[in-house]
Amino acid sequence: MLEEEILKKLNENTAVIEQNTADIKELKADVKELRTDVEGLKTDVSGLKTDVKGLKTDVSGLKTDVKELKTDVSGLKTDVEGLKTDVSGLKTDVKGLKEQVAENTKDIEDIKEILKDHSRALLVIEDAVTNKIPALFDKFSLHDDKFEKDEKRIENLEKVAEHHTNQITALELTADEYSKKFSELIS
Repeated sequence: MLEEEILKKLNENTAVIEQNTADIKELKADVKELRTDVEGLKTDVSGLKTDVKGLKTDVSGLKTDVKELKTDVSGLKTDVEGLKTDVSGLKTDVKGLKEQVAENTKDIEDIKEILKDHSRALLVIEDAVTNKIPALFDKFSLHDDKFEKDEKRIENLEKVAEHHTNQITALELTADEYSKKFSELIS
């Protein structure tokens, strides 16, 4: 019986050993599979590290772009302020030119009235002194000279008024261009 018991125990132990051997083989296969998985994970982690480095580079580039944009916006703000100042100056210039044109126009009208008065006076004188032309010729010449001078003054004033009108038009066009640029910069 002892032998039977030992044999029985030996069989039981053999069965346990065989089961353990099978379990060990299965565990070895599992370990091998885990090693393969770990290698795959290492590759994935390496890829992720590369991706993270790329993202850091991209973020750094974006930071640089943002700084450049801030600098550009600051420059544009300065340009806009300069344009506002220019437009304000042009408006002042246009206002001054309009005032000068108004004054010159008034002077022209005054001179025209004076010329009309001189023309009427000359007609009255001509009618009154038809027979005394030689005696009055000298006075008439004076009036005629004055009349010619007044006509020349009117012509000169009209040229000045035309010049000022052209300047106002040019300034208004320039102001419109600055306004358009200003609008574009704001947009």
